[in-house]
Amino acid sequence: MSVSIASRPWLTRPAVPMICGALGLAALAVRLATLDAIPLDSREARLAVAAAHRALGETAEPWLAGDGRLLPHAMILVFWLFGASDAAARIV
Repeated sequence: MSVSIASRPWLTRPAVPMICGALGLAALAVRLATLDAIPLDSREARLAVAAAHRALGETAEPWLAGDGRLLPHAMILVFWLFGASDAAARIV
């Protein structure tokens, strides 16, 4: 006994983006739920502390102030918006 795809409308092509979107949202939920499960390593922690000081308006380390990379500046913005934490550092 064979079952055709026509008898299962949820398997048609328009449903594929919805299935992929649902899987993506599930993966995002798992990622956000476990952001602070593992502590930051030394390099991440050094960057997070410098970004937290900069977000609070204190003087940052010289390498952070003149750094043109996106990561430190994005981390400063996230810390300024949400406060400094391991989870906020991992969002970036």
